[in-house]
Amino acid sequence: MWIKHFAVSCAAFCALLLSMPGLSQASHAQEVFVAGGAVFSDAPAVSSLDGTRPVGQVGVRLPYTDLFTLQGALAYQDLVALEGTIQFHPFERVSGVNFYGFGGFGYVVAGEGRERSVVPLGVGAEVPLGSGLSLNVETGGRWTLATNEPARSLDLGSGIAPSIGITYNVDEAERGADDAPAPTPPTPEAQPENDADGGATAPEEAEQRPASDRPSRVAETAPLPDGAAPRRSVARPDTTDDESPSDELRRVPAGTFVMGLTESFKIEKFEVSNADYRAFLKELPPDQREAMRPDSSIWEQARSRSNWETYFRGERFAKYPVIGVTHEQAERYCQFYDKRLPTEAEWEYAARGDLVGSIYPWRGYEPRNNRGNYLANYNPDRGGYAADGYAFTAPGDAYPPSSWGLYHMSGNVAEWVKDNYHPSYSDLSDFNPLFKDPDEDRYIVRGGSWKSNAFYIGVGVRESQPGDKASPYIGFRCASNVDSEN
Repeated sequence: MWIKHFAVSCAAFCALLLSMPGLSQASHAQEVFVAGGAVFSDAPAVSSLDGTRPVGQVGVRLPYTDLFTLQGALAYQDLVALEGTIQFHPFERVSGVNFYGFGGFGYVVAGEGRERSVVPLGVGAEVPLGSGLSLNVETGGRWTLATNEPARSLDLGSGIAPSIGITYNVDEAERGADDAPAPTPPTPEAQPENDADGGATAPEEAEQRPASDRPSRVAETAPLPDGAAPRRSVARPDTTDDESPSDELRRVPAGTFVMGLTESFKIEKFEVSNADYRAFLKELPPDQREAMRPDSSIWEQARSRSNWETYFRGERFAKYPVIGVTHEQAERYCQFYDKRLPTEAEWEYAARGDLVGSIYPWRGYEPRNNRGNYLANYNPDRGGYAADGYAFTAPGDAYPPSSWGLYHMSGNVAEWVKDNYHPSYSDLSDFNPLFKDPDEDRYIVRGGSWKSNAFYIGVGVRESQPGDKASPYIGFRCASNVDSEN
């Protein structure tokens, strides 16, 4: 009887997981599959399954984590069984092929013999075919437990069962356009030249983002605090007259999420790049540039074959995020362009987008999609820093944007926000979510970086850093209020 109860419990558990709406929305998406093959069995005398017989399966899969996939299936082998299986994915994909092992338990619900349960165990490979389809080839064993009524005992029969099947990813087929190929690792770095701010750099015409993505920055004439230079109308090196500042900032609609109320605001779709920050330095009076320059001493913690001068001033890395910037320098930069750092509440609201309750800015439990393509620049642990295509930072548009058009809300560089550090969300007010503490020198950073593991690039994870400390892991992006008339 314990076998029966155990099998029913396993099947019910898998069915519950596969049917939960929250999981299906936040997962890599449910998959349906059909498979067929044969079983070459050596069954006990009490079983009717001896010999070679056809085997078929139809069911549903739920990619649960990067390592495990849950499967529920209806299987036929001269008898009908409900099976719950777990796939184990311990290896990195090879040329897109995903190798895995599997094991499970099934309960016989219909059949003429004395069979009561089935135990499948084996290995398989998944080969992507495109448009949400993949080919699954499996081989392994199927052990059948049969009851010997006169002896009141269980007899075990075994068999080898190769099969081939087709899997259809429901959500990936609908989102096919969102699946970008895995990023290409950086090419050798360019050598620096001379820059107007006194150091080696790329020329003014250095490689930038496409013109459509890099509009002009327009600022008013109000002075910066603490005696900084007045703001001026500033154009990026490769902008055109017909570009609009609205192309640079993405409007975030009004709404609510777990941290409380937030009104409509705008946030930059890219992290501030080296080229952006160099342009800022050029606009400052010479006597103010030194205080605003990034801290080059942090470079010894970077995982790059290049050097600081090449990274910050070189043409090859113009679109890469600026690092080595303190909280005050980030605030000064944003103020110079009549913007500000986002609050922590605004940052998380924008990062989550329309995926309320999701772990990342995309659907799923992992930083990869079902084709094995990485969706963020982070530390994949088993594969090493460069497994996602970049051992250090990545260009601003290296991975697909969120549904709200924002890039790198997870990974690449963690981002300064306006709030001082506080231990939990409970310190925030629903009516004024910005947290300021004059006695606290730490500030919140969000999003994780190229050095973070998969957990720390989640949109709900919070970290802190002293405001006067620069880091090779931290950058920033700016935000602004939406005018009341808009």
